Amino acid sequence: MNLSEYRRNYIADRINNLHLALCCYSSVGWLSQYHSRILVFLLPTMMFNWLMDDNKCCITRLEDYFRVNKEKKAEGFIENKLKSNNVDLKGIDVDKCISGITDILFLLCYNNAFGDITLCLIE
Repeated sequence: MNLSEYRRNYIADRINNLHLALCCYSSVGWLSQYHSRILVFLLPTMMFNWLMDDNKCCITRLEDYFRVNKEKKAEGFIENKLKSNNVDLKGIDVDKCISGITDILFLLCYNNAFGDITLCLIE
């Protein structure tokens, strides 16, 4: 691997780390009322982008652009993370699971941001 390929993979790895951090933030942000208000706008924006881009996130496309080894190009970010942790995906429609989980997270965030009874564990 030459220096140019190394740099491209380094950038792709940092984009992957950013993607993972954003997924973690989206998953646990509903625990705080402040972050719930941010996620009420961020989650629908991410979901709209994901649905309009044929179930592929713009961050995944950016990572694929920089990645030298493009053998995993057909798979998305979540599929790659699950397979790297030896999670079998037979018979599971990952796109529907992602959509359902995002909907649940949005409802939790909306309730914590604007509802009378909140589930916030962190102020």
